Amino acid sequence: MANILGVSAITDRIEARITQIEEQLKRHRNLSGELERLRSALARLEGEVRTRVSAGRRGRQPASPPKGTAAPNAAAKPNESTA
Repeated sequence: MANILGVSAITDRIEARITQIEEQLKRHRNLSGELERLRSALARLEGEVRTRVSAGRRGRQPASPPKGTAAPNAAAKPNESTA
């Protein structure tokens, strides 16, 4: 029975564990808050990018055909310098 801890030793261990858990909860809350702020900032940034991209697309000329392909009218018209 020499291994039985006294009541004060048990309460000290419980209090230490409670303190440890409270610190972990505080860090968790801090991390949760930071995560929420980062998600909010990301959402705002994505919205701004979408706005700028769609505004840029509206003001742009239609895309030209890829290089290396002849325009349909070029093949149909004879070259006037050779005629």
